[in-house]
Amino acid sequence: MADRTHSERINFGKLREVIQPPNLIEIQITSYLDFLQKGIPEKQRKPQGLEAVFREVFPILSYDERLTLEYVSYNLGDPKNTELECLREGITYSVPLYVKLRLREEDFIKDEDIYMGEIPMVTERGSFIINGAERVVVSQLHRSPGIAFEVTPHPNGKPLHSFRIIPDRGTWLEVQFDNNDLLYVYLDRRRRRRKFLITTMLRAIGYSSDIDLILLYDRDAAALAGNDQVSRHFVRGARLLVQLMSETSADGYIFRTDLRLRPDPGSTPLAMSVQAAELYYESVGQNWERAAMIKAHPVAGNTAVGEAFLAGLRPYIWRKHLDFAAIHDIHSIKRQIDAHRGGGTVKVFGHNVKLGRGGIREIEFFAQTQQLIFGGRDQSLRLRGTCETIRALSATGHVTSVAAEELIEAYGFLRRVEHRLQMVDDRQTHSVPADEAGVAAIATFLGYVDSAAFQDALLQRLRCVEGHYARLFEEAASLAGPGGNLVFTGTDDDPGTLESLGALGFRDPSAAAGIVRRWHHGRYRATATARARELLTELMPGLLKELGATAAPDQALLNLDLFLQNLPAGVQLFSLFKANPALLELVAAIMGSAPGLAGHLARRTILLDSVLSPDFYRPLPAVEELAADLAGVLGRVDHEQDILDLARRWANDRRFQIGVQQLKHIARPAQAGLAYADVAAATISALCDRIEQRFSDTHGGFRGQRLAVLGLGKLGSREMSATSDLDLIFVYDIPPDLEASDGPQPLSPIQYYTRLSQKIVTALTAHTNEGALYEVDMRLRPSGRAGPLANSLEGFETYHAQSAWNWEHMALTRARVIHGPPGLVDRLAGIIKTTLCRPRDPDALVRDVADMRDRIARHAPARSAWDFKHLPGGLFDIDFVAQYLALRHAAARPDLLDPHPAEMLRRTAAAGLIAHDDGDRLRATRTLLSDVQSLLRLTLDGDEAEFDEAKAPEGQR
Repeated sequence: MADRTHSERINFGKLREVIQPPNLIEIQITSYLDFLQKGIPEKQRKPQGLEAVFREVFPILSYDERLTLEYVSYNLGDPKNTELECLREGITYSVPLYVKLRLREEDFIKDEDIYMGEIPMVTERGSFIINGAERVVVSQLHRSPGIAFEVTPHPNGKPLHSFRIIPDRGTWLEVQFDNNDLLYVYLDRRRRRRKFLITTMLRAIGYSSDIDLILLYDRDAAALAGNDQVSRHFVRGARLLVQLMSETSADGYIFRTDLRLRPDPGSTPLAMSVQAAELYYESVGQNWERAAMIKAHPVAGNTAVGEAFLAGLRPYIWRKHLDFAAIHDIHSIKRQIDAHRGGGTVKVFGHNVKLGRGGIREIEFFAQTQQLIFGGRDQSLRLRGTCETIRALSATGHVTSVAAEELIEAYGFLRRVEHRLQMVDDRQTHSVPADEAGVAAIATFLGYVDSAAFQDALLQRLRCVEGHYARLFEEAASLAGPGGNLVFTGTDDDPGTLESLGALGFRDPSAAAGIVRRWHHGRYRATATARARELLTELMPGLLKELGATAAPDQALLNLDLFLQNLPAGVQLFSLFKANPALLELVAAIMGSAPGLAGHLARRTILLDSVLSPDFYRPLPAVEELAADLAGVLGRVDHEQDILDLARRWANDRRFQIGVQQLKHIARPAQAGLAYADVAAATISALCDRIEQRFSDTHGGFRGQRLAVLGLGKLGSREMSATSDLDLIFVYDIPPDLEASDGPQPLSPIQYYTRLSQKIVTALTAHTNEGALYEVDMRLRPSGRAGPLANSLEGFETYHAQSAWNWEHMALTRARVIHGPPGLVDRLAGIIKTTLCRPRDPDALVRDVADMRDRIARHAPARSAWDFKHLPGGLFDIDFVAQYLALRHAAARPDLLDPHPAEMLRRTAAAGLIAHDDGDRLRATRTLLSDVQSLLRLTLDGDEAEFDEAKAPEGQR
């Protein structure tokens, strides 16, 4: 008999009970505790639940794979409040979650416990207390998204094929053939019975628009061995998909397919793993990519993987907390577009209704930029449709209702225009025809009575959109260039940006835009961080303006690209540019006007620190001080390769300093020539000392006797340029009774000094990781190529006294002893002076000089009017005049001799050997030609590069 509070339950079943009814509350509690594994020691936890989640997420690699973040363990603390306190105070009953992570960077390892937040805790009743409300978790049915194919018979017996697309939310889409084989579409058929042709829907999507796809796969779920095999498999599938979608057959094509919205399309495969895509977006994803992902949704394949991927990106797309720099960068998406108010720049003929001023893209950016800023905290703004987003922005007070209505109406109008444009010949175009007839045809196609009415309607919408877009973030400074847009977001070239780059002086604007987009993709260490790219965006107008003002803007941009590739990670350079506009101007000038300096700066980016010092712009010290400085540098290392590298670094740094001073007109070409020659002399002297020391350790020496180095040509006259080579002669002097050196591996004098000279030449000419140093020309040594590499002092004297030609003595007028022991230096200088001061037959001298000039003209004629060295009346002719006069009169007037031809001309004129006016004109002409030649050597790429006036950029002309 049942009591008053409980009813008696009667079992009418005939089968005995075989399974006890489950305790659902106990199952709920046990399941959740198994998920948490709370109280289980770290090493005894099973790879399930929360433990499995952490193991799946970690390790996390940095984009350049230098840093690894590993999961070690987690720990759950005790609740801070009791269940009753949570119910009373309206808080969540939870426990703190701490995760121990390990950071690896090569040999560096660091462990740290990180507080990850609070995780809800189940009560003894199997419930959860969330914000003071007790809740029970129950299972919930939901749709299974997919596609279903059906065949149903028509009353006449004909099979009718159809399919139904079932999304996880939103409207069902049914597509069905009718009895006449026409394909119709039903949208939400249960509520709306109206059908329409599928072509209508396709045109609504965009009649001849392409579709933007990102193809992803789950690397861990792929049943293939090896990541390489997985990647190749899916890339092949991607190629096949694009081919099937885009290939034109007799029946047309399906859709033009664009895969360039995938992460960093220039360097990633057509299909990439979900893991790689997540890593990209988390590390170097840009704000315009966040904007693009707003509209993303899975459309085919394993949609569960797609949904999981987008769910993982939600924190990336919808950021709840944005610092000033991030908001500033979002503003820059709009600010890069030069949106001046007024209609003067809006047009009809040839106007791009998608990308042009007042077009579709501006409406989309209007909505998306505000979504990025406000959507993290307001979920009502997380919409895919442009018009829906504008309505939501209006409803939340971010946009006025009038502006929203006008923009939505303009959006619909411009989309209709776009579709009509694409229906003509099925062309993927967004531009209005550029001629009257074409505009009239489109006007008729759109239903206007005449062309004027259509033009008025189009201009009205374009100006309306332009006005609203210009007022968006109105207080922010423009990031557009002086000539218009400077937009480098997305994957397509912005037409206005190409016009701006062309106006700035770039000959290939599309290539220039591609380089800048590459920077924003974070492919280089220096641009890998969001902060670096934000600074780069701020600097871009000024940077491109400075590059455009250089002699060769396109080459300047390429040089700057190489420079950025070699920069370390960090924002120091961009911060320096922002704080020092003069430094930005200088770097742009180097990149565009001095290829050699640009190459060295790319290898030695640390030089920018020196450029900021006032000492950098002061004249270099004397050659003796330079040599002592380099000797101190080389004295710190013992290995031969280190000696060569340090010598190149030291010399090239000084040459860079001279080049910058010359580029900024601090040092005139003549002053730069002296400095270049002093750096070369100091380098030769310091290298000779170290190489002779190392050589003597193996082969000994000859009672302390050493080698002398004679410099000729521009080195001898101290007129070197940025690319000058070295004309050298090696001379030694040892007592006649010494037949071999006194080292462990003795050599005869000729062997000893030949090998030593070869080592010195190699040290000067070899290419190392620090670049090149100098080219060396030894053809002016006695007997030229047929003679020994090093000459004894006696042999040198005998040759020039008995065998040398007059033209060899002409070359000797520019000789200067660069290195050697004082005694040998004095004796060698005396022999040279004696040789040059001997009496000569004037007629024979004239014939030899003329013959030599004719031979040069035949074998090395002037390549152009800018080849000042070989040009008739050029440097060769002026120097030959100076050398002829000096050799003819030196016997009586030794004071005429000087390594510098211009000085010899001055002295011969002062001595009355030529008219003063002639001497002045010769020297003035020589100075002009030498100065221009020096500047060309600095601004052209290589000593043999020619200046072509027809092809030269405006700045260089």
